[in-house]
Amino acid sequence: MFRTFTALTRQIQRSYCVTAKRASIIHTLKEQSPKINEADVTSLLDHAPELSHYNPELWKKSYNFLISQQNFSLDSYLKIIALYPKILTTSHEIIFKQLEAWRACQFGERRFQDLITKHPALIQHGNEKKLTRRMGFLQSFVTTPKNVWRIMMSSPEVAIEPEPIIEAKFKYLMEEMLLEVPEIVDSDVFSHTLEHIKMRHIFLDRLGMYKYRNPKKDIRHEKRTNPKLSQIVDTSDKRFACKICYVTLEEYEIFKVLIKREWQRKEIHDEDENFDDLRIDQGIDNI
Repeated sequence: MFRTFTALTRQIQRSYCVTAKRASIIHTLKEQSPKINEADVTSLLDHAPELSHYNPELWKKSYNFLISQQNFSLDSYLKIIALYPKILTTSHEIIFKQLEAWRACQFGERRFQDLITKHPALIQHGNEKKLTRRMGFLQSFVTTPKNVWRIMMSSPEVAIEPEPIIEAKFKYLMEEMLLEVPEIVDSDVFSHTLEHIKMRHIFLDRLGMYKYRNPKKDIRHEKRTNPKLSQIVDTSDKRFACKICYVTLEEYEIFKVLIKREWQRKEIHDEDENFDDLRIDQGIDNI
């Protein structure tokens, strides 16, 4: 009985402590601006209770840094804190350099802020040298900073994923599916694996439901009946099978098993051919 009472007392104390911390955070933020909506902050702390453990002074400093110095909106500030609480404890000098590296990508201030608000974890990858290289690499495929921004907004992975993986996806989309840049940047395709992209495309192709454009024709004057790329890759297996391909989910699942076996056989065959070529080369060298 005594133990139960003690445990209950501790629980009440912890609850009171958390409530007091939350109230202190809300009070601190309202001191910074009368525009602070207490309900918004309360909702944020409800969804991410761990944020209550941060010192109110850290909230105050981050508020002044992001809003007063970096010109983010109040709404953006709360979203950034929710998705990237590390910003509360990271040196503002470091964050400033990281944000400036992202600004140097030349997306434009509004797009830059939209990107950071939606994917604040990208802040930690704000290395100017690496970003300059990555921007050049991505623009070699999609030509403009705006198109790079559009891809990053939907698939932030392209900022950090190894270049060979991204390049393989671009080549498949452009050389096998014969897609143009506008079609590519309007989807979340880079959030998916190359295997996923191939499976969806090949299934449509073998059903006779994927029509290839004529490279000699202007895309603006060519009408095709293909589903949008987003419909092909950004949907669940069930929706893709039933709503896009007009087959059953079971049929698509069987196809996935069979196509993997097909790829495995091809891989083994290619390895055997390479081995035979190596033996021939060695035989010639020994003559």
